[in-house]
Amino acid sequence: MRFITKLPIIPFAFLLFLFLLMVNFSGCNSKELSRSKAESLITASTEFKYPVVIDLKRANEEEALPREKKSDSETIDESKITDLNGYLQDDAQIAVVHHLGLISIEQMMTKETPKVGVQVPPYRYFVTKFRANDKGKAFWKEMGLEATDESIPIARKSESINITGITQQGDNQAVVDFTYQFVPNSLGKMFDPSTSEFKSLPVELQNQILGKTGAPPRNRTANWSSQDRKAKALMRLFDDGWRIERILNY
Repeated sequence: MRFITKLPIIPFAFLLFLFLLMVNFSGCNSKELSRSKAESLITASTEFKYPVVIDLKRANEEEALPREKKSDSETIDESKITDLNGYLQDDAQIAVVHHLGLISIEQMMTKETPKVGVQVPPYRYFVTKFRANDKGKAFWKEMGLEATDESIPIARKSESINITGITQQGDNQAVVDFTYQFVPNSLGKMFDPSTSEFKSLPVELQNQILGKTGAPPRNRTANWSSQDRKAKALMRLFDDGWRIERILNY
């Protein structure tokens, strides 16, 4: 007690004021979302790390779909070829991964309808499934992600992003605007007409990708060339810090 009473009162009060000011400032500042923190949260998120993929599992793949028999003598194997060619003509992405040997194909005929009169030809109904084989699943491993046979990745998002704005919404919410780029793998480059990978494909596949024959890719041709893509991240402040709620528009 004697030691405390001998301290100069003014310097002691000043130091106490500085300490309280620093505590108060740090408490307020912790509610502000910095650009570096926003960037690290976005690039580390599972949602952002998930790549652009070719989906192989269709919503209706359990449904038996009809394929017209060309003649009464057409064999089951010939009907399977007709069934497969229908999918290849309808989707350039499936056509490319089939050409490259990246998928396995399962076809099962479920029934056959007889010919009715002259106008209605006979049909065979097939359940057809596409899955990535070991060669196709290797593209997942190249990205350091767990492989699935239901899709094949063709591009990832850039590891670095550009935060273009942060809008605080009260004390515990923020909207982060940012830009990023797609980085294609060797498969993804095949859908970009400017690449040598695209030019290595057979002419009929090149024409299909360009939309000249058959059906083009579901997202048309890919434009991977250093194009900035815009997105938003919604973030919320919890007791243990900022977290991403969801990412929009990407």
